[in-house]
Amino acid sequence: MYKVLIIDDDVPMLQYLEKMMDWPALQIEIVGKCFSSEIAIEVFRDTQPDIVITDIGLPIIDGIQLAWTFRELDPDVRIIFLTCYEEIYYLKQAFQLDADDYLIKDELTSQKLIDSVEKALKWIKARDKSQERLALKQDIQRNKVVLKEQFLDAVFKGNSDKNIRKFGERLNVGLAKPGFRLALLYLDTSSMLEAYAIKDHTLLQYAIYNIAGELRADSSKTITPFLYHDEGVYLLFNVDPSAEELHSQQDVFLDFIEDVRQSVKRFLKMKVWVYYCHETVELNRLGAAYRQISRYIEQAYYSGQDLVQATSGVDYSNSLDPSAFDKELELAQHAFDTENPQLIDLMLSNLRKKAMNHRMQPSMVREMFENVVRSVALERHVSVLEPFYSLLKRSARAEETEQLAKTALKRHLQLTLNVKPEKVKNSELAKINQYIDDHVCETVTSVNIANYLHLNPSYFSRYFKKRYGRNFTDYVHLYKMELAKNLLNNPNETMENAAYLLGYSDRAYFSKIFKKYVGMSPSDYKHKLSKEKLTD
Repeated sequence: MYKVLIIDDDVPMLQYLEKMMDWPALQIEIVGKCFSSEIAIEVFRDTQPDIVITDIGLPIIDGIQLAWTFRELDPDVRIIFLTCYEEIYYLKQAFQLDADDYLIKDELTSQKLIDSVEKALKWIKARDKSQERLALKQDIQRNKVVLKEQFLDAVFKGNSDKNIRKFGERLNVGLAKPGFRLALLYLDTSSMLEAYAIKDHTLLQYAIYNIAGELRADSSKTITPFLYHDEGVYLLFNVDPSAEELHSQQDVFLDFIEDVRQSVKRFLKMKVWVYYCHETVELNRLGAAYRQISRYIEQAYYSGQDLVQATSGVDYSNSLDPSAFDKELELAQHAFDTENPQLIDLMLSNLRKKAMNHRMQPSMVREMFENVVRSVALERHVSVLEPFYSLLKRSARAEETEQLAKTALKRHLQLTLNVKPEKVKNSELAKINQYIDDHVCETVTSVNIANYLHLNPSYFSRYFKKRYGRNFTDYVHLYKMELAKNLLNNPNETMENAAYLLGYSDRAYFSKIFKKYVGMSPSDYKHKLSKEKLTD
């Protein structure tokens, strides 16, 4: 049954409209008869009608305004207007609203009302049919993704017999030429978390796959995208290794990859990293290329490159004394005790810095960050984000591992405090603060921030001073000194460690900066805190 809502401030007119036609004969149920706009909005929300028949001349909120409200609540609702007079203004509004009809009450007949309602029903049925087709198309597309994944599985296992080739050809995979190159588009989770939630990861990978598919349709059919086991989007490039234009073919592949990266950045506001196998191999050797890319991912864990090709072996440290991270773990507890999310940024940034300095095995780094999050979640009795742990174990870069842990710990802190994240009033300053938080154990300059915001460094320095009344260097020092005070509030914290955590390698310089911006030396500040606690 379809649902109709009738609205008119004239109660007899409501009764008249109800009797003008046989509603059940058209599979229509009247779900509401309202004489007030305010009541009509409530009934609309409760019943979600398919069709609204409304008088225009309603008091307080007229029928046109009411129809706009309904359109906001449900863009697909069909509107039929009733009025006592014909005015060009109302006709224009009805046209803008894509109303099904504009009926004059004095000229209204049963047949005219039936014709208008049938017109609305015709639109609804056409929409439903279109949605069914779209749903079917989406089902086919999803099935095709699974079938392509099965094809790639077989190829990576070294299977290249005729049946597999026929299977790939039916899926429109480029297989006509004897050579192949492979690349992986890996979603940078840290850039994803700036605009999306952890639960959106799978959907966003599918979006990247679709972008690659659309670009493929517009360019070379020799490049086929595959959405593969939540690892990312693999691109299979079919080439002729004996062709003289092999080098130009490689340029085609790299240009395509760059087009995908830029489209993802433009439409999804995210980054993708590329792991690229430069060797041309036969179909039955693609498994080796796949394993080679897996090795590249580990080798590039501390790399800042967006496109990674074959590199020589990387020496990683296999072990590190667990006590080396005692200060960071203590700082994690202090962050929760003082309800200070910035200390979480500080602690995790320093964990990453130590890991990079010691060239720890990536698997050990991931495990270390996971243990920090799990221990905090356990001690604070908050729910564990299992999808987060799955992403963390697959994180490909040290910065990504750190950002995932930050997101989880800050969520745990919010759950502990039972508060919602604050809405940022100044998004520009929030971006700057976030960059400082993410690089708090490093020297942060105006050039760093300008590059981060895609601005000219000279322009940024002038703009920042004019906008915020101080130069950027002063702002960073002030920002870090607030963090320093939070650290020194912990009786067990030393000035040396606070300086190190905040990226000041020289203790004397840290002391000088602290005194300049706080008004006293770090040791005097700690002495003052001790006296205040004794007084209390």
